Amino acid sequence: MGKLYLLILFLFPVVSIAQTGTLKGKLLDDLGYELIGSDIYIDGKMVATTNNSGEYSVEVNVGKHEVTFKSFGFDDITESITIKEGEVLVKDMTYNDDKNLIEEVVVSAGKFEQKIGEITVSMAILKPDLIENKNTVTCEEIIEQVPGVNMQENQISIRGGSGFSYGAGSRVLLMVDDMPMLAGDANDIKWSSLPIENLEQIEIIKGASSVLYGSSALNGVVHIRTGFPKIKPRTNVRIFSGFYDTPYADYKGSNLTGTSDSTFKRKDQKWWVEPRYYTGVNFFHSRRVKENLDLTFGGAGFKDLGYRQGEWEERGRLNTNLRYRSKKIDGLAIGLNSNGQVSKGTLFFLWQDADSVLIPQGGTDTATTTLSDYQTIRINVDPYLTYFSKKGYKHSLRSRWYNTTNRNNTNQAATANTYYAEYQFSKRNKEKSNHFTAGLTTMYTSVVSELYGNHNSNNLAAYAQVDKKFFDKLNISGGIRFEYFRIDTAETSSSFTIGESKLPVQPVLRAGATYELGQYTFLRASYGQGYRFPTIAEKYVSTSVSLLNIFPNPMVEPETGWSAEIG
Repeated sequence: MGKLYLLILFLFPVVSIAQTGTLKGKLLDDLGYELIGSDIYIDGKMVATTNNSGEYSVEVNVGKHEVTFKSFGFDDITESITIKEGEVLVKDMTYNDDKNLIEEVVVSAGKFEQKIGEITVSMAILKPDLIENKNTVTCEEIIEQVPGVNMQENQISIRGGSGFSYGAGSRVLLMVDDMPMLAGDANDIKWSSLPIENLEQIEIIKGASSVLYGSSALNGVVHIRTGFPKIKPRTNVRIFSGFYDTPYADYKGSNLTGTSDSTFKRKDQKWWVEPRYYTGVNFFHSRRVKENLDLTFGGAGFKDLGYRQGEWEERGRLNTNLRYRSKKIDGLAIGLNSNGQVSKGTLFFLWQDADSVLIPQGGTDTATTTLSDYQTIRINVDPYLTYFSKKGYKHSLRSRWYNTTNRNNTNQAATANTYYAEYQFSKRNKEKSNHFTAGLTTMYTSVVSELYGNHNSNNLAAYAQVDKKFFDKLNISGGIRFEYFRIDTAETSSSFTIGESKLPVQPVLRAGATYELGQYTFLRASYGQGYRFPTIAEKYVSTSVSLLNIFPNPMVEPETGWSAEIG
């Protein structure tokens, strides 16, 4: 009898293990995009997370269960299921378009998906519909419509946090698909080269963001996220055109007509006879070549005759996004993005006088004019790899080669090559109550220039940030970054002391909190430091235009700053 009991004890675990089935499926949004990182709960317990194909699979005990699907930006979906022994039950879910704006998903604030109501910094979101409806030609035209954001001659400023610095560096960092997009020599933004025809979302962080994004995020971040193909192929073509009217002038106060304020045409400023027009075309096509292979390609062409005498521009651009999702290794994705633009035209720098603001100083005679002819080439190639583990780990390795080549007739040619790489690790617990993000970045830039001379720069950084949720209402975030810069022999001067050792790195800190006072009501407070190392252009530029002379300043110091808000 004892042997019989012993045999039953050995068999019982086998029987228990066999009494399970499998629940699997795919989660899609209303547009057909896979929902990555969505959570599946069974009987109130989180049991699975969708991978980078929007798929999930989990073993479930036989019997009746309540299954809840949770995705940022959408209401939860709960269904009852019954699992039989050995059964494979497929549950594919497609959310409707009834989204909650408070739960819109953003990535830029913490480098992982968060509800916009829970982030600890001020952020604005722009959707592609706004760009299409306003017939926007370049990206900066739509960004300027965000409250607190100003544009001055292609220079962006957020909440007045930076002044005007023509062609010599940006205090706002531009990101495209998690990668910095600043020219290697001047660290300025080339707005016309951005792929606005394939926008998924634009996220704008208002305030110092150097902890996660490093130098140039002194005043904030503009993050452009492109879209992936949907289930059905999609083709979009947009053709636009316009022309320039006679210039207007605004007068404030009394004038010769006796009115206090007036607006009238300045026909004396109209120098052209034939209409001055601009025209262009944007297009893109996205499709799934195979079940696990995504392809998107697009481009743009633009011609502008300009409204200032002698100024014109022509440009063409092509871009491709390719992503392969491994079938053998669940959660692994490999991709390659690329973008290239060629442009040519003339640059209007100084006007003739106060009564001839549309005429270049020196006229259009090549012997006396201040106009300059230019040709530019901008190319970036971005290979990347991401891996989502079933335990909630995410590994990301991204790299970029970015080339900017400028040629002109004023002996100011410059070629800059930037090589960038970043490894990022993130981990969240099953209840999503805390999230840890850490990473390493390296960047090398080589510049060959008549304008700046020949120089090299290096940048190394390490960062970490923790986001913690308490009581389902309070979110706290804190992070630190260590930044090292070197241009030729000049390097970061701030020393960080560890024991008796001093490291030439700049520490940068941030902290923030948000509390949900009630439905759709949040109290937010944040503090962030910023750090920015001088660009090669700022240190070594030497040129002149007419009577205007620009001198190098090799001793220029790094910038530091901070921003804080509560509300």
